Amino acid sequence: MEGWSSCEAIPMRREIRLRTPLDEGSVRGLEVGDVVHLDGRAFAIAYAFQFQRAIDESKGGKPLPMDFKGSAILHFPTCFKEEDGKWRIVYFGPTTSSKFNKVTPEFVRRFGIRAIVGKGGMDEAVMEAMREVGCVFLQAIGGCAVIYTKGVKGITNVYWGERHWTYAVVELELSDFGPLIVTMDTKGRRLGKEERGP
Repeated sequence: MEGWSSCEAIPMRREIRLRTPLDEGSVRGLEVGDVVHLDGRAFAIAYAFQFQRAIDESKGGKPLPMDFKGSAILHFPTCFKEEDGKWRIVYFGPTTSSKFNKVTPEFVRRFGIRAIVGKGGMDEAVMEAMREVGCVFLQAIGGCAVIYTKGVKGITNVYWGERHWTYAVVELELSDFGPLIVTMDTKGRRLGKEERGP
């Protein structure tokens, strides 16, 4: 799956448009190969220490400034700047998701995450957490940064950017954000293993 640059070899099934916060029933109804477009709130997080910070602060009883429940998490480094008092996306594209394998199972379980959007898939520990909670992995297509950037209506909040703005957790408002391919579903199926040919 890593590095896919087109949809030609992907066995697509249905095209589905969903709005966040996502409900468990809708997510469990998705199957590998489905094409998803998202509307509503989502969070772009591109560094493992931000996932760990959320886990640690939640464990310590500290209220988080954001509400992750039912949300979609985007493994997208986000370049943005402030213009006339508003944040504007400059560049927005997927990064490799496997580098977040270690922190993701607890993050998914603790915050009730319904969708992870990224590149290349994730490991079996993440798959088990997804099956348990009702979460899917949505594969972003490489080389489509311009298309995905157009699917962002705006930035609604920027959290934890004190270290540097590039490390911030960015809350976004999405509109027809896609195409995204379901490559890991809640039934434990994985497109790269079961659905693709040799």
